[in-house]
Amino acid sequence: MSLMSISLANKTDLHKEMQSILNKNGATNIECFDITKNNTVADYIIIATGTSTRHLVTLRDKIVSNLKSNKHTFLGSEGEETANWIVVDCESVVIHLFRQEVRDYYKLEDIWNKKLIKSNENAIQVD
Repeated sequence: MSLMSISLANKTDLHKEMQSILNKNGATNIECFDITKNNTVADYIIIATGTSTRHLVTLRDKIVSNLKSNKHTFLGSEGEETANWIVVDCESVVIHLFRQEVRDYYKLEDIWNKKLIKSNENAIQVD
């Protein structure tokens, strides 16, 4: 297997890896949208809910730690100051972490559902 195919395989599965981390660390209502055909900025958007501002920061820290330890691209994050809505940019995957009230207010899923068909085959099954 060439380095290019390893890199592409890792990039392809990154959204599943990120969903798994979120699930293992108590995030709820995790949704993944495949935006590969509609966007050049990222391939997937993940939206998840945390239980508190501290929980959102912890979820962000777990994601960033995994990205760095596995040598994935981490372009940055925003929103840690108030921790109501944290965005993590992993280049091919953009993750939105919300407190429930903030998620209910902005309803990003509704925006993406209107533009896209949710990618159920790319979402991992969580119990």
